[in-house]
Amino acid sequence: MPLNPRPSELTIDQLRGLWLTHKDPDLRRAIEEVAYRRLEAQHKEKVLREVESLYAIIHQAWKEEVGDTLIALEWLRALLADQRQQRGELPGIPNAPHR
Repeated sequence: MPLNPRPSELTIDQLRGLWLTHKDPDLRRAIEEVAYRRLEAQHKEKVLREVESLYAIIHQAWKEEVGDTLIALEWLRALLADQRQQRGELPGIPNAPHR
């Protein structure tokens, strides 16, 4: 295995097909682990999108009501930007007002 493995392009259906065609229990366990991690990553991606959406709503409301920057929101924005970059996306949060 390479030292820096890259993400697989295999879909859940392709992984399921591999699992059905290979009877070796160790290989099946490895395929199950990959499928599980893929589903887990999809769930985390959905949660991050929801958090980004809530960030945009809270930031806009704070900006309209107070007119200044809330430091905790800036920290949250930075953490979300880091996550977006790790996923290979631009760091800006969609629909978030400018600072």
